[in-house]
Amino acid sequence: MTLGAAGVQRLAYLSGVTAQATDVRVKASTDKVASGGGMFLGIIGRQAGPDEYRAKLKISSSGSASLYLTKLVGGTETTLQIITVPGLTVAAGDQLRLRMTVTGAAPAALQEKVWRDGATEPATWLLTAGDGSASLKALGRSG
Repeated sequence: MTLGAAGVQRLAYLSGVTAQATDVRVKASTDKVASGGGMFLGIIGRQAGPDEYRAKLKISSSGSASLYLTKLVGGTETTLQIITVPGLTVAAGDQLRLRMTVTGAAPAALQEKVWRDGATEPATWLLTAGDGSASLKALGRSG
């Protein structure tokens, strides 16, 4: 995906596929350093109706990286876990791998990690959380 201007948001979903267990992996890079409040890259691990489990990577204007596990329920986004990624500074052109898994329903188990493309995937997850939101127990699509 290419973002043409600041403040633009792009989304893509696997609309024809629904599942309760997902393992979503993306490779992403940015051609410039973020300004102001930074930028977000993300994964939607499960979307059921308008509600979602999300994995987000925030890259600040200084290049520091933070991971978020969130849920969006009833139009309100709630952060379940957050961490500043130790030792990861992101510059323009850096390629990163972001991975999220969502399994189960009562509660759902969410996991997230990030690493540099070309490096070995970390064996451990940086974030893990559980959530039992009723609206997100159903099969959902990923994005």
